[in-house]
Amino acid sequence: MRRTVSWLRSRAAGGPHRERILRNAGWLTAQRGTRLVLGLLVGAWMARYLGPAAFGILSFAQALVLILGAVAGLGLRDVSIRELVRDSEQQATILGSAAALQLAGGALAYALLAAVVPLLRPEDALAQSVILVAGIALLFQAGEVSSYLFDATVRARYAVMARVLTMLLLAAVRVALILLEAPLVAFAWAAAAEAAVLAFSLGVALQWRGLPLRRLRASSERMLQHLREGWPLLVTAVAIVLSLRIDQLMLEALAGDAAVGQYSAAVRIAEPCLFLGGALLRSALPRLLSLEGHAFEARYVEILRYPFYGLLMLAVLMAAVSGPLVALLFGAAYTPAAGALMVLVFSIPLSFLNVASSRYLLKHHEQGEILRRQLLGLLINVTLNLVLIPRHGILGAAAATLAADLAMVVLPDLRPRYWPLLRLKVRALAGIGERRP
Repeated sequence: MRRTVSWLRSRAAGGPHRERILRNAGWLTAQRGTRLVLGLLVGAWMARYLGPAAFGILSFAQALVLILGAVAGLGLRDVSIRELVRDSEQQATILGSAAALQLAGGALAYALLAAVVPLLRPEDALAQSVILVAGIALLFQAGEVSSYLFDATVRARYAVMARVLTMLLLAAVRVALILLEAPLVAFAWAAAAEAAVLAFSLGVALQWRGLPLRRLRASSERMLQHLREGWPLLVTAVAIVLSLRIDQLMLEALAGDAAVGQYSAAVRIAEPCLFLGGALLRSALPRLLSLEGHAFEARYVEILRYPFYGLLMLAVLMAAVSGPLVALLFGAAYTPAAGALMVLVFSIPLSFLNVASSRYLLKHHEQGEILRRQLLGLLINVTLNLVLIPRHGILGAAAATLAADLAMVVLPDLRPRYWPLLRLKVRALAGIGERRP
């Protein structure tokens, strides 16, 4: 990781765009770091307090909400950011149209959740209550639209400040709930409150930066354009979230709530690290979208190379200390999570490569291929879960995730159409001939 940081600093001297990307990535990394610390400290304390079974119910509820949240998002983020980069004069219309769509998407997603919960847990009133309360977060999904402008203009610090303040506030609320020995459903209310406070905070940040919410306007033409171009990304987003959460859903069905709680402990440690490389890619996206030809390829290669190896080193380190780490944070009740964590951490660099591939494909308007890759990974993950979970429990679920991520890195680029992308990956990972724009 030290080499990665040194490389990033050296690239900052290459021009204002690199410097802005570096600063933006720094803010996003700070946000993820805050989430990592709070997730490991407050989240682990909460898991200890609730125990594996109750923590499994809460994790199952949050997994369902996250999946339906991807549905409510309608695949609008990347499409909206691209349009904001291309047409900065239409910011109010682009954001207003996206917000209107997400308001409708959030309402429909919550209605769907309310319809399926009795079918999923027909005789478990507690689980039903927890899921329905946590699902209220879907109604505030539209608040995320405010962050699109900050992403498009590579000024993440405003959205980051709103998110960090919200995380700190709700972390304090969760600590208070633990100290007051609150029931499980109270933690579901905390999750819903976090979404509401975040939506408000992002709206304040947007207004502070000169785009009052009252100026947002929805355009039917723009909304139709968003839906037409975003639907492949919608299905892709759902496939991505399913890939991240399908293990927990299938563990609940095949192994019970306690297994979900133990696996979720491993995920809470590994998952924040998945976003370290994503922060750099997210910051670089607007600049990448503006480049063409050799300039794009050179920038793409340099963004890929050192972060991948930094994440691989991080995975090796975390695997080496997985046992003591789980014991320290979660306690003896979560001991089985150590084996799952040892496997899951090696998905970190592979997931980085898969996200990088999607950015390349988005640049070339290959949203359909992004979808196909995600569906391939999801299919492999589900198939292996069916085979491995009954035999190996949470360790089998972790192995299924790792195998799916590896397959997504290797298999799609073997087709001749995507050999150019494969060559860029080889150049990046083998350190071959960096060409600067």
